[in-house]
Amino acid sequence: YLDDGISTNTNANSLTIKNSTIHGMIYSECMTTDCAERANDYYHDRLALTVDNSTIDDNYEHYTYNGTYNNA
Repeated sequence: YLDDGISTNTNANSLTIKNSTIHGMIYSECMTTDCAERANDYYHDRLALTVDNSTIDDNYEHYTYNGTYNNA
């Protein structure tokens, strides 16, 4: 995690993607069962995402948000 929400973590909650192709999703929610230690204000900790000259292919695998399936 960029900033896992635990009060002792001081990592910046930001991500920059440049000149890339991402097959999948960019997701900021806790994806494990170990989320109990999150600070109360974690849900208000915004993710700063900068995408420059890149493609995020969220149809890769089983994600079909634009209605088509891409099994690349």
